[in-house]
Amino acid sequence: MSRRLDVLSGFIAMRVAADDDASHRLARLVADADAALSASPPDAEPPDAEPASECLDELVRWADTEWADHPYRPMEARPDEADRQTRDYAEDLRHTALPAVVRDEMGRIELRVSGLPRVPADATANGSLDTVADLQGYIG
Repeated sequence: MSRRLDVLSGFIAMRVAADDDASHRLARLVADADAALSASPPDAEPPDAEPASECLDELVRWADTEWADHPYRPMEARPDEADRQTRDYAEDLRHTALPAVVRDEMGRIELRVSGLPRVPADATANGSLDTVADLQGYIG
């Protein structure tokens, strides 16, 4: 719901930037929705999203009424696409909440190879590793 609110409110904000009344209406709806979502107790099963859902419904009606034929009007995603978008949105929120040191650590890819002993250079130079069995003698 937070993701959908953000997307729709961003779209509407771009359309009503010059209209003070519409901007105030949008700000009130977004503030009401944010307050409703943050007021839900964390242990509520499921959280009470009814007030935020009403604000979202009003934003959807507003966008459908004013900009029904706009090519960039956000549409409701298919269930699989909505799941993917929600995961991406949650990752973005988590990413911004983490300290820079932790984000850098999470973004680093590190490969390590361990457990194989080094074969002495003189073993290959003097020809003592003629067979696989000789090499296995060094590895163990």
